[in-house]
This record gives sequence, structure tokens and C-alpha cells, in this order.
Amino acid sequence: MISQKVELLDDFKANFLIQLTRVLTRKIFEKLMKKAGTFNLLGRYYPFFLDNTDLFDAPHYLYQIYSPGLDAELDPYFSITKVSEKTTEGMPTGTDLDLLKYTSKRDVTESSAINFIKFLMKREKLEFEVVENGKNKFPKLEILETPIVQKALIVDLRDYARWRNYKFIPGRFIDILWTTGEFLVCEFCEDEKDIWLEPRSLHKVTDTALNNPLKVDVSNIDFNVEKWHKSEKVAFDISRVIRAIEWGSFSRKIMVR
Repeated sequence: MISQKVELLDDFKANFLIQLTRVLTRKIFEKLMKKAGTFNLLGRYYPFFLDNTDLFDAPHYLYQIYSPGLDAELDPYFSITKVSEKTTEGMPTGTDLDLLKYTSKRDVTESSAINFIKFLMKREKLEFEVVENGKNKFPKLEILETPIVQKALIVDLRDYARWRNYKFIPGRFIDILWTTGEFLVCEFCEDEKDIWLEPRSLHKVTDTALNNPLKVDVSNIDFNVEKWHKSEKVAFDISRVIRAIEWGSFSRKIMVR
């Protein structure tokens, strides 16, 4: 009799766990379907060059967007993780926080990284949750109903790193996101009065060595940017234009599959 009761109890527990798993799976699926449009950036790679003195031999980090899990309400988070790097002596290495450490020129902890991200993305006027993601991990952010926060994080991080680490002067090259899977390498050109950007090659976002340009005639790319007069302080305007081009990258079709 006792053994039968134990068996019945075990069966009840097993059935309860099966039903609970089904309910949770359905709820998670419903959550994911509701946010299906926000997942088009998960798994995408994004390069961060750390100097444009010689872009073709520049130190860099390559990051990937991923989801580290769900919150208490079964809503997914997203974050970025470093998948490869090329560094020189003295540069941060080995953790997902290295980009923030190098660009901010100070030590960054898991908790201070949260404040850094909130400050960096303040201009976007978005409300979203940012929490710690584990030791030496980049913070995890809430995925909203659209991929706006994911896009903003990438654009703002690249904009900040570019502003801190690049020089916008003739002869230098610069990388600009063109689609979700490709970036342009452009050169700062000049004449007697003006400076401007001209596309030189197109690369997959993972080609951080810049040794595999895609077979695309970049002269045919609709890259209509303004010229800047040399006598004016134009760094902010150049940064604004590049930022706008990168925001547009999320809506452009990938050119080479």
C-alpha cells in the first residue's frame, strides 16, 4: 500500500513537472513570437577598430550580439560578447568589458559598466533595463518590442569609440557600417578647400584584418555625403554624418551574400 502511494505521488510530481514545463514553454514561445521582430540582430557581429592611424593594421575587437537569458517576466535580455581581438601591449584583453575600458581610458567594473551604458545611450531617450551579466561580462539589456535598443547600443558604442580613438584628417581611413553584415572602408580626401569621404572597399563585418574586400564596385554605392571646409572645425559634423549613415545600415539590404 505504501509503495503504491509513493508511486502515485511520483507520478503526480512527474505529471506536474511535465505540465509546468509545457506552460512555461508556451509562455516563453509567446513572448518570443511577440518580440520576433527584435531578434534580427541577435547573432550579428560588429567590429570596433581602436585606432585609424593605419586602419589596415589597427588593433580591434570583434563583438557579437547574443541573448544571455530571460528576466523574471520571461522577457529576453541581450548583450554583446567579444569573439576575437587584436591588441597591442597595454591594451585591455580577455574580457567583454575591454572595449569600455580602452575607450573610456579607465577601469570599468560590472557595476560601473551599467552607468556607463546608461550615460552613453542617454541621447536616445529610451527607457530600458540594464543589469549585471556576470563577472567580466558586458551588461545585459532589456529587449523591447522593436530592436531599437540593440541598434542604439551598437551605433552609440561605435560613435563613442570613433570619437575617442580616431582622427578625421586627410589620408586616414575609417570604417562605416553600411548594412547589418558589411562595412565600408572610406578615405578622407582633400583639395585646396575641402575634405570629404570616399568609399574604397566593402567588407564583411568579420573581416577585421581588411584582407578580403568584397567584389563590389564601391563607386556605384549611393554614398552622397557633404564636403567640409578646411577652415572650419568639422569633427562634430563628420561624426554626426557617419552616425546617421550607420543608423541607416540596419535598413539596407546586404550587398553580397
